[in-house]
Amino acid sequence: MKLKLRYVIVGCLGLVAGGVLTAHASNLDNIDRHITVEELSPVQIDTLRRMYELLDATHPLVKVAFCESSLEHFEDDGVTAKRGDIDSRDTGVLQINLGYHERDATRLGLDVRVFEDNVTYGLHLLRTQGLQPWSASEYCWSDMRLPPPASVGAQISSPEAS
Repeated sequence: MKLKLRYVIVGCLGLVAGGVLTAHASNLDNIDRHITVEELSPVQIDTLRRMYELLDATHPLVKVAFCESSLEHFEDDGVTAKRGDIDSRDTGVLQINLGYHERDATRLGLDVRVFEDNVTYGLHLLRTQGLQPWSASEYCWSDMRLPPPASVGAQISSPEAS
């Protein structure tokens, strides 16, 4: 028997992760981090598809996005960028903290409230700091498996096609 567990982990810097994990009732210590497309909402599927199309299926920021924002860039209104529950400066799909990064993002011509800019700035952080900005949620994304691109309708062009 499998149970769906809703989790929220709070660390010293605020909300670290939230979402749903699947666990076997007979062994709750053995959390299965293989997320299936059936477990995702339509919004999460769309965000995952967009992440795959901007990056690729093996890019670490795809998993980071799941753990940081549950693959949701927008609040329920579909317009306002998602803010952190504990630290409201955490913004968007990668929960970029405006207090630390807004000035640098603006200098680069980016607004992390915009989905593509949030991902672009996340790539900048990855290049300059590695995965350190998301290290608090490493327990979540380090061994996670997400649904493959085809299962969410991602249109990924192959290098041979160009």
